[in-house]
Amino acid sequence: MKRFLFSILLVFIVLWSGCARNMSYFDKVQSQARQRQFEFAADLIKQNSDKYPERDRVLYHLDRGMLFLYAGNADQAIEYLSEAEKEMADLFTKSVSKQAASLVTNDYVLPYAGLDYEQLLINAFLALAYASQGKTDDALVEIRKVQTKCNILKEKNASNKAIKDDGFLRYLAGILYEQDKDYDNAYISYYTAWKAYQLEAQCPIPPTLKSVLLTLAKKTGRTDDIEEFKKSFGTLPEESPLVGSTEIVAVSLIGDGPVIISKEFATTAVDVEGKTWHLKFAIPEFKRTSSFVNSVELFLPGAMGVPSDLVEESRNLCQNDLEARMGGIIAKTTARVLVKTIAAHKAKQKLYQSSGNNPLSNFVLGMATDVTMDQLEHADTRVCRLFPGEVRIARVPVKPGQYDITLGLRTRSGSETTPARKVDVKAGDKRIIVYSDLR
Repeated sequence: MKRFLFSILLVFIVLWSGCARNMSYFDKVQSQARQRQFEFAADLIKQNSDKYPERDRVLYHLDRGMLFLYAGNADQAIEYLSEAEKEMADLFTKSVSKQAASLVTNDYVLPYAGLDYEQLLINAFLALAYASQGKTDDALVEIRKVQTKCNILKEKNASNKAIKDDGFLRYLAGILYEQDKDYDNAYISYYTAWKAYQLEAQCPIPPTLKSVLLTLAKKTGRTDDIEEFKKSFGTLPEESPLVGSTEIVAVSLIGDGPVIISKEFATTAVDVEGKTWHLKFAIPEFKRTSSFVNSVELFLPGAMGVPSDLVEESRNLCQNDLEARMGGIIAKTTARVLVKTIAAHKAKQKLYQSSGNNPLSNFVLGMATDVTMDQLEHADTRVCRLFPGEVRIARVPVKPGQYDITLGLRTRSGSETTPARKVDVKAGDKRIIVYSDLR
């Protein structure tokens, strides 16, 4: 009997340790990223590629792609983000068989296809990578992909408050269309951005967007829309000097990205015969993170700083996505727990009989079975944690030439200034630069 109990306890320990998920490598990745060692962090992910099972290949490519974007390595960023986007598209329609498998185990058995907002933002980040190389046409290709995705999301999320469009993405589209001198599409993009900010309510409407929108409405002869702006804005802003001008556009990618944790509820009862009765529920829970950098200003030599507008809050997008899905998650979790509890009860009855219904062996067998079943109940907490928490944009009209620009950062502990960066701006150019700080 002692040898029998020892064997059961050994199985118990192996099951417990073998099912734990080792995320210690990711702490090192984030630590390096916060120190702006982005390429080193990307290498750490490559070295730990075995921590990304086949079902998480989208996350592997997203994580590496975002780190290369932060590092200013646009070619590598495009390579990995494009691969992630392709995989997302392939997985967008999930198979019925895999959905059924997740019902009796957990959602980790499904390939990760990206959350709805990740499906949209990946094109924004690809567009940024191309735009930073001056490849406006390629950037616009990414922007044009979005309309089809938005149409799908509007149909999919028609009955809830989940994301259907994204203001930052549309705002970026407007800048790129302006760069292409396509003022009609620029106006449509800015107008759609304004509506998205209103409807999605994840981020305030950027002040610069309002003035650019009004200026382009006048430039393209949309007088009816101006009346709409009067009712919405109250006081109309001044016309923007940015429209049609040469300018520097500083896009700042700031702070820790979204985090989802597993919130678990478990209870165990033991009767006089040593038989156990066990229930465990695990649901995902959004965990709020914050940014060390509170605001960003763009400085040109001898000029006042130009404040940046907050144009995206991906943490809010993630929280909104989770809240919109929570009803379905709870229903699915409840059904799965009931199925597994019934299966575990039947399995334990056979084990109890084989052990002679001894109370001690019943208890050990019951606990071992419960622990085994527990490992199959874990909330799906997958999300790209290397998306920036916030995106800020500062725009300043300039004359053609070369500029040493700096960014002024207001942080939780004071003020900082980034090293000077030389930027060449051609006549009529919307010169997009990307700055990243993941603290």
